[in-house]
Amino acid sequence: MAGAAAKAGAEVRTFGIGAGDWRVAKFMLTPSGATLELETPAGAASVVSHLAGEVNILNLLAALTAGARARRSICDLVEFIPRLRPVPGRFQSVDAGQPFTVIVDYAHTDDALANLTALARQMTCKPAGGVITLFGCGGRPRPHQAAEDGLAAGKGSDFVVATSDNPRTEEPLAILAEIEPG
Repeated sequence: MAGAAAKAGAEVRTFGIGAGDWRVAKFMLTPSGATLELETPAGAASVVSHLAGEVNILNLLAALTAGARARRSICDLVEFIPRLRPVPGRFQSVDAGQPFTVIVDYAHTDDALANLTALARQMTCKPAGGVITLFGCGGRPRPHQAAEDGLAAGKGSDFVVATSDNPRTEEPLAILAEIEPG
């Protein structure tokens, strides 16, 4: 696509982790975000972000690349990264003094659960750490199948705790029975 765009006369800028015009050369994920080593045509910078995961690193790179196209300096662009905060309930770290990481996320589909557990796995310290997932499915109407949620949680976790979340008029154990095969 980049080649076709360039051939058509469009300005092409690339970004990525480890590759691209705008790239993160090194990074470390933490429960509360990431530390990034940026390399760009406009210069290098070390940045702390409160947005967790590789997907947010890519989102930041896209924003930086667009910001540079709008003629913003690298200093102006990276200055605001530490001020960015995650949306409440989306990969939100909870620190109550416990000796382990707790993350809350409103993962409401099997795809969201798969992505969430993959991100948690990226931050897990082996051999001591693991991913424990606690999730629930509500009563009808459910926009997706509970078994698919169970499958996604099971594939991405070392241990899963399933609950019925707001069962409405359904029997909570029936919801759990739908989750369990997954």
